[in-house]
Amino acid sequence: MFVHQTKYFKLAGVQVWFPQRVEDVGPILDQAPVVMLWQCPANLVREFNPWVFRSRPFHTPLIDLTRSEEELWNELETKSCRYEIRKAQKMDCVVSLNEEIEAARLLINDSIRRLRYRHQMDEEQWQALLPDHDIFLCRWQGTPVAVHVLLRDFPGRARLLLSGSEDRANQRFRGIVGPSNRLLHWYELKNYKARAFHLYDFGGCDAPKASPPSSISQFKLSFGGEVVAEPILYLAENPALRTVLRGLGYARNALRRMPWPESWLQAVRTTPKLGDLFR
Repeated sequence: MFVHQTKYFKLAGVQVWFPQRVEDVGPILDQAPVVMLWQCPANLVREFNPWVFRSRPFHTPLIDLTRSEEELWNELETKSCRYEIRKAQKMDCVVSLNEEIEAARLLINDSIRRLRYRHQMDEEQWQALLPDHDIFLCRWQGTPVAVHVLLRDFPGRARLLLSGSEDRANQRFRGIVGPSNRLLHWYELKNYKARAFHLYDFGGCDAPKASPPSSISQFKLSFGGEVVAEPILYLAENPALRTVLRGLGYARNALRRMPWPESWLQAVRTTPKLGDLFR
């Protein structure tokens, strides 16, 4: 279980990642008005229901790192995964861990500017990540081409939190972005296995019944693993506050259902104070 101080709108909040027991969360409810359970095991959801004012479904592929390296390799799809990893190895891609921190931040922010899925990481936010996260960076011909940021919750799991890469539209990098990303994941699987972590968490995917699955989900599922349901729960111990926040949640859902122009939604998602309304 990993605990992090945060905000829920302007209220003090605590993020609890991967809770395993209700008894561990109880004392935290006394410490802050809002407690957010990030990726709560499905079998615990009912026990937290008395304090829930909002919930969000979440599915993610988990890879069991207690298996042998050979077993992990055999789980990878042959053409879309193993072939691409070997391709990156032949291209002499170089992977570093927690060594080129600023280059990693710049590459992530370049991806955010291009894809507009959230606000950029400023220096303060980036520095706050570093003590509890690992930064894996892949270079090709001296240029950073892919980066992954993973949250460490030893010995439970390592969880992909952020990623970035060079632009596939750039002819120079078109054939290297995919292989370098796969190489990074394979490097991470081996790294965390060697460090005795139990699970590798790809950080989310489509629900199993989604048809067709997104290209990102297909990419993650090509590594094998088991897709599990781990919803995100928002808790408040105070009944009056819980009622107010539940009403705000209904209003937020109504806003999301409105047919906003996609260009406007992208602008809002990249604005720190507004983005949570549409995520």
